[in-house]
Amino acid sequence: MRLKSATLIAAGLLAATATSAGAAGLPGLADNVGSKQAKVRPGVILYTGDGSGFFAGNGQPGKHPKVGKLHWTSWSGSSASATGANWLNKCVPNCAKGTFAKFPVTLKASRPRTVLGKKVFTRMQVTYTSTQPHGLGKSETWKLKPAGHMYFWSFPA
Repeated sequence: MRLKSATLIAAGLLAATATSAGAAGLPGLADNVGSKQAKVRPGVILYTGDGSGFFAGNGQPGKHPKVGKLHWTSWSGSSASATGANWLNKCVPNCAKGTFAKFPVTLKASRPRTVLGKKVFTRMQVTYTSTQPHGLGKSETWKLKPAGHMYFWSFPA
């Protein structure tokens, strides 16, 4: 039952308002690990399968974080920019009982391509605006990888 509550929180956040990719011909952004879809201006981007890591808006950290939606400042056919936070479960004493920390970020999506038959952004530049999680640089480029019929974000380790 690893991270059941965190997964439920993140899954609930994915219901945030966004439009399907292809609206007005705009590329979408994969907003869920293992997703078959991409959205324009997603409120949350879940990049771990267990809900322990996701991008969302600012809010209150803790065991059951209260998070907002990503704030998209621009979205075009070639790039998109947002501000928000990288939310990570500290997994202390374990992930099921851990609390979430937030790390303020700016996101820049780019390199639109047709992947799995859909026009999507395939790069996401993540820049930490204050502190960053241990082991990550101030700015990292994440790559969208298709696997089977789904999308996955390949994030720096």
